[in-house]
Amino acid sequence: MSSAAESTAPFDPLSADQIDDQLERLAEARARCPVSQPRPGMHFVARDDDVRTAFRDDERFSSRDNFSTDTTATTFPAMITQLDPPDHTPLRRVLMPPFMPGAVTALEAEIRRVVKDAVDAFVPGKTVDLMSTIACVVPGRVVYRMIGLTDSDRSMLQGWADTINARLPEPVVDLDEFHALCGYLMNFIASRRAGAASTDDIASRLLEERIDGRALTDDEVLAHLLQLIAAGTETTTSLIGNLMFRLLSARSRWERLVSDRSLVPIAIEESLRLDAPIQWLLRTSNGNQQLGGHPICAGDRVVLGIQSANRDEAAWGTDADDFSLDREHPKQHLSFGYGIHLCLGAPVARLETRAVLEELLERYPGMTLQPGFAWERWKSVMLLRPVRLDVVLGAT
Repeated sequence: MSSAAESTAPFDPLSADQIDDQLERLAEARARCPVSQPRPGMHFVARDDDVRTAFRDDERFSSRDNFSTDTTATTFPAMITQLDPPDHTPLRRVLMPPFMPGAVTALEAEIRRVVKDAVDAFVPGKTVDLMSTIACVVPGRVVYRMIGLTDSDRSMLQGWADTINARLPEPVVDLDEFHALCGYLMNFIASRRAGAASTDDIASRLLEERIDGRALTDDEVLAHLLQLIAAGTETTTSLIGNLMFRLLSARSRWERLVSDRSLVPIAIEESLRLDAPIQWLLRTSNGNQQLGGHPICAGDRVVLGIQSANRDEAAWGTDADDFSLDREHPKQHLSFGYGIHLCLGAPVARLETRAVLEELLERYPGMTLQPGFAWERWKSVMLLRPVRLDVVLGAT
């Protein structure tokens, strides 16, 4: 495609300058050029049906380097989200048991305890930032417990992970925080290898399981722990923050949930659909081909516009840009992926968010946004969440 075509692409996912009018640009892309080329060797996919096609066709669209624009920056084995079959399949079997329905149900009491402890620190009638006190706390405590990490280092680890996530999709291997997190996890892995107390957690599973008859190397274990820390906390943090803003910025929504808790699951799915925590993901074309009638060359990067697909009028109707507590089938969004890479941690993320929302509805039904609060997006082109979310708690 010519440079002239590139210059007329409505949306460039790597441009921070386009964030403020992103939704208008995405709507234009869906209407005018659903698969476009905003940069040489990079194509943006805007419509639901084309995004789903690429998600499920791993033979044509590889998941390798799906979080990075730099395909040469890999320094250790690929994470599960970056693997294609047949390598992906046995590893997913190893990682899946902690996220199966029975295991997730068994986690619920612990998750609700973590949420309750966080809310217990609130002072009725005061102003509190829900991002720093709830959204950034609960997912970390839950995921680190699942991995087997101590909670005492959570703030430090999450600070490193936040810096890494904010850099995506630019390479992160040059960040001091990346090396600090890798070093910490390598020491953790070494202590487990040396016989430190092992429990029924994900770290133990990775160290003990065999794939095709062999144990995972330390580098492979490191890669999968990094994935769980970076993605397993960030998605839920963003979901909680985005959801609470949607409910409190149009307070009639909050009041409906106060009166009818059966709407909580719908509210969670509508938040995921309308404000996808991960705005888009990368794929790599395995050959010269077409998608939506648009030519793509072998080796080109393909950006799957999750946020755009979730607002596609052809899939969601004329009210696709609205947050609706009456929407039918809201769970059909693409925010947790689609196909073989459907997010393993999605049930845990939903449960954590439900526990937070139900606790706040129960204890602070009079909660409001702080007067004058203005949304400020976290500085990331790939991830969506507010920097902070200041609310007035009201009486208990």
